[in-house]
Amino acid sequence: YTMISTKICSKCNTENPQRANYCRACGSKFDNSPEIESFNYVSIPHIGDSVELTWSIKNADTAFLNGQTMPLSHRYKVVVDKEMFLELVATRSGKRESKRIHIVPIPSSDKTTKPSTPPLVTTSYALPNLVKILLMVLAIDIFPVISLLIISCCSSWLRYTLNLSYNDWNGFRMYVNILLWIWVASGIIWGFLKFYRYKKI
Repeated sequence: YTMISTKICSKCNTENPQRANYCRACGSKFDNSPEIESFNYVSIPHIGDSVELTWSIKNADTAFLNGQTMPLSHRYKVVVDKEMFLELVATRSGKRESKRIHIVPIPSSDKTTKPSTPPLVTTSYALPNLVKILLMVLAIDIFPVISLLIISCCSSWLRYTLNLSYNDWNGFRMYVNILLWIWVASGIIWGFLKFYRYKKI
């Protein structure tokens, strides 16, 4: 399933493709200038701290933060070691919009050294991190899940192969199932903790 971005004509309320220049119903011309919907940062930092920037841009082809190419919707961490101006620029077909943020850090007397980290340090984008966590949980739990399926589907064959009585097989199967389910639960809990830690960053 693919989500298609659309825009609504202000005159006739008809949905149109996001890149349309004219309304397909009434023919009204759209203003296709780029628009920076938001450009913010969280909390005022002390000198040497990092502050997270967030922004959202629509109707643009490219975006730049202090001259560096950026995604149209993203978040970034900036290490603040002095007063700084950050300019976000959105462009499309020769049209341009920009917004600036002025950050004045609070002096911190207990920090005598400043980190040598480059000014802009990108944080991992949400979707790749979530996919990575899901893939790691799958890698951890794939063996116990397959083992549970084999034990469930091939119970009789395994009992004859191991040459066990019904009582011995039922006892063995119960202990193995308990261990495998603990394994699966541990993988799920680990994935939840990784996701919770990422959401708090």
